[in-house]
Amino acid sequence: MRLKNDREFNNSQRKLNELLRLIESKERSSIRSAAYEISLESMKLMANRLRAEVEEYERAHQTS
Repeated sequence: MRLKNDREFNNSQRKLNELLRLIESKERSSIRSAAYEISLESMKLMANRLRAEVEEYERAHQTS
């Protein structure tokens, strides 16, 4: 998905930051199970997707 405007960009940045905090919290947790690992991996994939969208938007809207 491509971000279309600043509002989508800001929302994606906010979601990415919240997701990264959640990932960090889960990684510090002592709980480990198959469901936990799947959940953590899914969150990391989503974070990578959001990060790529944010970076693409930033590159496209850089002032030279």
